[in-house]
Amino acid sequence: MDSNVLSSIVRDRFFFIKSDYKLIKINFEDILYIEGLKDYVRIHLSDGKEIASLMNMKRLDELFPHPEFLRVHRSYILHMSKIPMVNRFCAVFGEKTIPFTGSYKKAVQDYLESHTVS
Repeated sequence: MDSNVLSSIVRDRFFFIKSDYKLIKINFEDILYIEGLKDYVRIHLSDGKEIASLMNMKRLDELFPHPEFLRVHRSYILHMSKIPMVNRFCAVFGEKTIPFTGSYKKAVQDYLESHTVS
């Protein structure tokens, strides 16, 4: 991705994504999590909407600012400040449970420790 485009997206805190032959504007603060589905991604928003697009997770992982957004699983990127609860190495969004797995677990653990009061 062009570094100018990337810096504009991060600076302006939104991007446009193709979905159903339309360009849909998505604000970073509206994203709960992103789910990878083979060649598609589904972006889950705080208003309950879901937007599907033909794109891969690697591209989105490169786009989003870290550690605000972290890849926690091969198929999930989370907006870390939007996680309502963590239970046994899983983020819980209502009925949806997203595990922290594999090589992603350490970064998530470090993030959670840096934001935990004991």
